[in-house]
Amino acid sequence: MPFRTFRVSEDALSVLAELLHSGMREAAVGGRGAMETRGMVRLRLHRASFWETLRYQGGIGALVWILHRITGLGILLLVSVHVLAAFFMNALDDPISTAITRWYESRPVQVFVYFCVLYHALSGLRVLLEDLYPPLLRYHRELIWLQWAIFIPVFGLPAFFIARGIAVSSP
Repeated sequence: MPFRTFRVSEDALSVLAELLHSGMREAAVGGRGAMETRGMVRLRLHRASFWETLRYQGGIGALVWILHRITGLGILLLVSVHVLAAFFMNALDDPISTAITRWYESRPVQVFVYFCVLYHALSGLRVLLEDLYPPLLRYHRELIWLQWAIFIPVFGLPAFFIARGIAVSSP
């Protein structure tokens, strides 16, 4: 890949050299290398493919990021199935809509729906707090652990009751 040459001031050159020496080479030059010669900096430019730009780069939030998207898609899928089944039940009253209704009212699907809604809500609340109050981004990892600390007991006990078919009735 060809190099491009840019004329850079001494201040910018010292900042770039400082970034390179401090281990921030990726951020400074796009991860492809730089060369310093008498006030000139040559950067090798890297063009990322479409698929490279969509790829998640990893880190502590990888599981949270993936689960947030999966639960959002799960909610979308289950609401769509519910609307279609209700439409076909009212319009056609055929056995297919009855079977679909029986499927999404089954216990495993109800536990999955509860997981999706609760996880997506707590994750969205965490993201909302981080967006509205940016100093909380410093505590991103701790907020993820807090989200899990709230999610596990709030999900676990009702999911157990749903899976076992135990109806909790009020007096």
